[in-house]
Amino acid sequence: MNCSRVLQVLAASCLLAGGVQAAELSVIDFGAASDDGKSDVAAFVAAVEQAQPGDCVLVPAGTFAFDAQVALKTGVAVRGMGGDATRLVHIGEKSHCFFRITKVEDVEVSHLGIDGCNHPKSQQGIVASQCERVYLHHLIIENFVDTGAFGPHGILCSRASNTTISDNVIRNMAPDDPWGAGMRLGEPCSGNLIERNHIHNTGRGGIFTNNGSGDAIIRENVITGSHGIAFAIEVHSRSVRTVVEDNIVDHGLSIVSANCAVRRNIVLDPEGTWGSYGIEGGGGPDGVVTDNIINYGQKQGISLSGWQRYMFWSRNSFVNCSTWGLQIQGPSEEKRIHCLYFYKNRFSHMKKGHPSAQYPGHDGSGIRFNDHAEYVTFDSNRITDNGALGIQVTSGKDVNHISFIDNVITNNAAGAINQYPGDTLVWRGNLVSGNGGSTKMKSMGDYGTPPTASMEAPDTACVGESVEFRSTSIAGSAEVDHVLWDLGAGIPVNTPIATYTYEKAGAYVVSLIVWDKDGRGARPAEHTIRVAAE
Repeated sequence: MNCSRVLQVLAASCLLAGGVQAAELSVIDFGAASDDGKSDVAAFVAAVEQAQPGDCVLVPAGTFAFDAQVALKTGVAVRGMGGDATRLVHIGEKSHCFFRITKVEDVEVSHLGIDGCNHPKSQQGIVASQCERVYLHHLIIENFVDTGAFGPHGILCSRASNTTISDNVIRNMAPDDPWGAGMRLGEPCSGNLIERNHIHNTGRGGIFTNNGSGDAIIRENVITGSHGIAFAIEVHSRSVRTVVEDNIVDHGLSIVSANCAVRRNIVLDPEGTWGSYGIEGGGGPDGVVTDNIINYGQKQGISLSGWQRYMFWSRNSFVNCSTWGLQIQGPSEEKRIHCLYFYKNRFSHMKKGHPSAQYPGHDGSGIRFNDHAEYVTFDSNRITDNGALGIQVTSGKDVNHISFIDNVITNNAAGAINQYPGDTLVWRGNLVSGNGGSTKMKSMGDYGTPPTASMEAPDTACVGESVEFRSTSIAGSAEVDHVLWDLGAGIPVNTPIATYTYEKAGAYVVSLIVWDKDGRGARPAEHTIRVAAE
């Protein structure tokens, strides 16, 4: 869908309706003069005004001055000679953005440099609102400072849907302002693709979606130099069904909207700055978090403090955090965290006594339970070499029906686990050795029998072919009540039959997790499907 969207915009920039060759209008022909320090806005406005849908406004190499915004029209492209060659710079004392895209569609802005010149009247780079199919690519947007208003942002979108923002460099966005960011989409947006952008040195972070900006794909971006709250990517306030994958970032992935997928991201900052979280939330309910690497520069590997439920965490690595690897803190007895499955993850080398620790004296454990959690399963994880406990249970208020199955729990300085105040625990098949302390655990209470997950799934498929996966899971002590599929691509699916059309060739691990009506989770059924190009 996103590829066809890009092609549609590119086609619109080359041909008029009926196949007539699109016109190219140079801003020079409308009076723009590069490198003279005088405003070129009137020439840009005149060129855009004359352009018809499908036309392209060309901006040659040089430096052009903006003392006001330029509003764009439906079907018109504005294209320079490259972000380093064609530069648009702020002048004057009037507050403005550079381009405003409002109530239009099929607009392209590309191959330009946009420089706020560290001027407090330079409000935003590009503002898009109430528009469809905007294509912003190969831009360099840089050098904005605190404006006293919201932002600044390199790109700020509201109610902008089916838009592609790709291959841009956004840097030096008010690093001392708690709201300086690479880009933000909200109010609400839908179906946007954000990929292959490089964002550096911001006051808050890189990519933010909020207020119902759902059905987005955020992938293959590189984000460094995130200051303040240091959320490299934040998916907030009903930004549901978002896919966050294959990004390389310095600090937090704050994914606090439902039905999201977080895959194959690297969160790492070896430069000596420590952000609050590697992953916050994780995209539940009905969220999947798989194959991520969280390493140096994170105080907590995972923070789960809202009403999280029905989530699958698998094959992730959480190491070298300065406070703990995972914290689970449910809000209340009425809103317990429940029905989480942690499978084949690593929680190792959490630091004890690090100067960045959020809670000195309580730091260094691999996994930490506070209050209000039930039916959480840890299966086949490695919980090793932590500076304090492998598993820390604080007061343990309202923490019960927890399962530890077939984990490796070794070489944790203060012990494998400190206590378990609940009355029902599954402790089975764990390898426990080389830990400090003397507390030993065993199963207690009547947990019952979990369901058994199984599926019918093809071994092969082709790109573009609709594929069906069917749950054949079997009940245990209670009937199966909830299913969750991770298809290795796209958003998670919570119906017994899942269908998906893969867009890229490759091998995909498909996982099925099921829970019964009481909350018991089944060990995931896994299957690899190989998708061919044709």
